[in-house]
Amino acid sequence: MSPQKAVPRSKPESEAGDESFRLLFHNHPLPTWLYDLETLAFLEANDAAVKHYGYTRDEFLRMTLRNIFLPEDMTRLLDTITNLNLWPQHSSEWRHALKSGRIIGVEITLQTLKFYGRSAVLMIANDITERKKAEESQLLLTTALESTANGVAITDHRGSVVWVNRAFTEMTGYTEAEVQGRNLRLLKSGMQEDSFYRSLWDTISEGNVWRGELINKKKDGSLYTEDMTITPLKNANGEITNFIAVKQDITERKNAERELTLMAQTVASARDCISITDLQDRLLFVNDAFCETYGYTTGELVGKDVSMVRSPRMSAEISDRILPATLEGGWHGELLNRRKDGSEFPVELWTSVVRDDAGAPVALVGVSRNIADRRLAEEQLKESEEQFR
Repeated sequence: MSPQKAVPRSKPESEAGDESFRLLFHNHPLPTWLYDLETLAFLEANDAAVKHYGYTRDEFLRMTLRNIFLPEDMTRLLDTITNLNLWPQHSSEWRHALKSGRIIGVEITLQTLKFYGRSAVLMIANDITERKKAEESQLLLTTALESTANGVAITDHRGSVVWVNRAFTEMTGYTEAEVQGRNLRLLKSGMQEDSFYRSLWDTISEGNVWRGELINKKKDGSLYTEDMTITPLKNANGEITNFIAVKQDITERKNAERELTLMAQTVASARDCISITDLQDRLLFVNDAFCETYGYTTGELVGKDVSMVRSPRMSAEISDRILPATLEGGWHGELLNRRKDGSEFPVELWTSVVRDDAGAPVALVGVSRNIADRRLAEEQLKESEEQFR
């Protein structure tokens, strides 16, 4: 690039040539230039521009705006410069290229003026690269928190709500406007003692993370159980500025757990023998009555083939019919089984199939009952009847 023709500076024609202006120009803390409105050639560059962009002042005076603006931004830049004739002041965000090749984001302010008889523009650039990164990170974080399935609430250091995500509003029934500035105690259900909340607050106010389950109340008054984690956020001085609460509605899970517990207790205490096997006839579960009846421990049975409790004298034809019949809807019949000590006894067995959500069979449930006493009573009755014939 050929050097620009030297500009005479013997007699300033405007404020841009005044000594006071030049003093302010060169000592401005932000990178500042004067460029020719027609040729886009730099006429002056201050110390901050030299330091921040890596070019010397002489190098700048041999350059134009095209050297620091990106090629793909030039059309918009030329349109902006053209409009300076209508609006002498302009401010907008751009990208600049440093001498090192690094691209930075800048907010530039443009002001038209006269410089030694030329139509010129004063350009001041504020590097907003870090600010833009922070804004992008904040946007990414907000988007992530907004889209997460868990409810998220951010409060100030007193516990007043600053922000909640959509999952929070769906979980609690409150809109963001309804909880803004309010303390999360509005969700209290009365199902926890005051000491519970004092312990929670003591934990987080000391800068520690609190995790636990509690029963809260929705806007409509219905109760729900949530699993919650509260994390304190601190500033550079170590002072707590905010709390982030991440909430998950576990009401259905807790209800299912209670139902399973009740079912397990019912099965465990049942007098009938209950077993669950896989499709290869391996035992997956046996209840207490099963173990007591057959004389085995749970560890001796689980993982073993169910044939270990079948009598070798039992008809193979009957045994082979059980699985197909169960898969078709269930099987009911009598078998001859065997205890650990080798003694045999008759049982009445009912079977059913367990299927997954897609309808595929995954396990078989068997409920059996020792009918030795019943069979003995039947035989005795039969013998008695024969004696009276």
